[in-house]
Amino acid sequence: MLNWRVSVVVDKELNKDLNFYKGHVNDVYSPIYMKEVYVILNPHDFKKKINVKITALVSFKEAKESIPIVTPLKYICYAPEIIQKLSKSTDEEIQKLVCSNEKSCGTIIFLKQQEKIKILLIKNQRKNNWSFPKGHIEFGETEEQTAIRETLEETGLRVKILSGFRETITYWLSGKIKKTVVLFAATTDSDNVKIQRKEIKSYMWVDLENIESKLEHYNDINAYLKAKDHFFKKTNNES
Repeated sequence: MLNWRVSVVVDKELNKDLNFYKGHVNDVYSPIYMKEVYVILNPHDFKKKINVKITALVSFKEAKESIPIVTPLKYICYAPEIIQKLSKSTDEEIQKLVCSNEKSCGTIIFLKQQEKIKILLIKNQRKNNWSFPKGHIEFGETEEQTAIRETLEETGLRVKILSGFRETITYWLSGKIKKTVVLFAATTDSDNVKIQRKEIKSYMWVDLENIESKLEHYNDINAYLKAKDHFFKKTNNES
């Protein structure tokens, strides 16, 4: 059902401050005709009857089936925002939420030791390729705050974001979920990595000349090359 376009009728206001409503699907020929839905609307989008897309599916504890959450067609909504609206508008305990949009933020970390510059690569527990520290954005966080927090949680490193660099990678998971990864160039003064064993399988510091041979995905290589150029421009300007 994710990303289906449907027409809904708004039946009830659940939380005026959060623009959160309950409604039902009124497409006679839809497989989910008359199905109950949660509706997220901006004030200027409000109509009693509106064409929307299914942005997420929520399952509550002990419920038999999931409930669609719908938004206007061009509205981009991530799981933390939806969870916040649900938790403040219902008494139900969320068991699972699947959202059609995901966003993670992370860092490409540069460590300078004497004349050598190294990059930190990590291998996630759920994947077998080398990449950069990153994780899901939480409600109320900026992208940079997420990148710094996730880096600290996964590696134990405190990093400083280099201003002026932000690289976005977008791809699809299972053809239904649009994944956005935002990477920042960052520096650190320490090579003392303490990995988060629950999330990270292993790590390594890699010399610049060997990075491209370790990265498997073009998007990661391209992001690294851009971050490297930015790093040298920033350090040359400061010296």
